[in-house]
Amino acid sequence: MRFTNLIAYKYKTPIAYTQEQLEQSLQQDAFRKCGAQEYSTFGWTKALGKHGATLSHFSKEFILLCAKVEEKILPATVVNEKLAEKVQQIELDENRTVKKKEKDELKDSVYNTLLAQAFTKSSLHFAFIDMKRGLFVVNSSSFNKAEQLAALFRKSVGTLPIIPAFCDFDLDVHLTDWLTKTQAPENFSLGYDTKLEDPTGEGDEVALKRHALGSDETRLHLDSGKRVTELALKWGENIEFTLKNDGSLKRLSYSDTIKESNADIPKEDIPAKLDADFLLCAGEISELLDRLFSAMGVSDNQEQAA
Repeated sequence: MRFTNLIAYKYKTPIAYTQEQLEQSLQQDAFRKCGAQEYSTFGWTKALGKHGATLSHFSKEFILLCAKVEEKILPATVVNEKLAEKVQQIELDENRTVKKKEKDELKDSVYNTLLAQAFTKSSLHFAFIDMKRGLFVVNSSSFNKAEQLAALFRKSVGTLPIIPAFCDFDLDVHLTDWLTKTQAPENFSLGYDTKLEDPTGEGDEVALKRHALGSDETRLHLDSGKRVTELALKWGENIEFTLKNDGSLKRLSYSDTIKESNADIPKEDIPAKLDADFLLCAGEISELLDRLFSAMGVSDNQEQAA
């Protein structure tokens, strides 16, 4: 159970959830399937899937959450095609032109009819809470989806005093400085991918992949005033990732050491394996975020005071 994209938030106040209270809160918004006239539904499902019994999974200071989305598959082209057929039939049968207001009413009728018959697709969205460090971490590369999951949790528990984890940092400055010096912060090393853009928005965006980031070409772009918006990094020997200037971490890749850490747990004990994998993953990610905050000049004491 590994998170591959991250959008992290920080709690503004200390937190201490208990499983009994949290379960009661999450049950209010437990997942249910779409009704006949619903386009989508969004709610909490078992954190460990069929191998668990609770909507939240507590493991030491970490809590795993899982939300499920079910959506109807109803392409606009299908609706428009059926609408055109109805309009054409009316115009032929009644020898008149169907006006816009009537066409809009017909479209609503067609949509509702097709919606009740549509197939559905579902997806799972994971997040974890680090109660010790005060982090709310969503496994997503989309801020919109992360905000939707955070909004659902806020609705369930009544309050969620969080802010984006990197909102106080000018990441453009840090990323550009690291690439300019071709030196990542302590415990980190530069990868081989980056994106740069003209800060005025008038120049081209440049994407360099599998590239020697200390090359003359990279230097030329930096000297022209371009800023770094994405930079591939490696934390120790454990995790490779790309840090974006919006504060998201993308394309996390874990070392074989991490992947094989819990290989000794018997295959038949799947709940124990899932718990161990989650605990390892959440711990590594929280430590990685701590290191990034430190690299930007924020100490543990400052974090706690904030």
